[in-house]
Amino acid sequence: MRGRLASALAVVLACGCQGLGFPRDCPVEPLDSAKVLAGLRAQGTIRLTQEKTEPTLSFAVEAVDGALIFVAFTAFGTRAFTIEQRGSTLHFDDFLGRHMGVEARWLVDAIHRAYLIPTPEGQRLGQEEFHWRWAGEYVIERSDSDGSVRSRVFSKNPSASDGKVRIQYPGSLGASVGIENPWCGYRARLFFQRSETRDPHENEPAG
Repeated sequence: MRGRLASALAVVLACGCQGLGFPRDCPVEPLDSAKVLAGLRAQGTIRLTQEKTEPTLSFAVEAVDGALIFVAFTAFGTRAFTIEQRGSTLHFDDFLGRHMGVEARWLVDAIHRAYLIPTPEGQRLGQEEFHWRWAGEYVIERSDSDGSVRSRVFSKNPSASDGKVRIQYPGSLGASVGIENPWCGYRARLFFQRSETRDPHENEPAG
């Protein structure tokens, strides 16, 4: 995939692991892989802060034959785990025996919430703030007058002041996208870089 990738992402995660038990909202209900734009390719790294260690993984994501494939590697280039998403079903394979389902869930959650979950068709036209729902979650999306998305907030109760997933988009290409997800227990920083090939998301969520 090197040299042919349509975009580059770098995910920097900071969290303290709390075992292998996860709330039902982690990861988010993914976009059906058959609806992901064909030919999507991305790559990046994950740096995880966990107790006194900061393991780093690089990853690649590609849409292939109706499936979405995530492959993560160690700093030495060894394959750490793969995730195959077909439809909304996730199949996880751990190649290092380190029980890396935590990192896998965070990776899937961050990329889907920030880039793959689509804005309902026609919602952006003429609106700088609008509300919609995704898989039982309330979403508030704010954009500039030119339609560029600036933030997304996911919540179970839109009137609550806390317990929300917050995503902040940059004002320029190449800047970082920030995510705070208290439901999964992670913070993430995504760095986006366009290649010469047109990126399918134009530095904002699919829509």
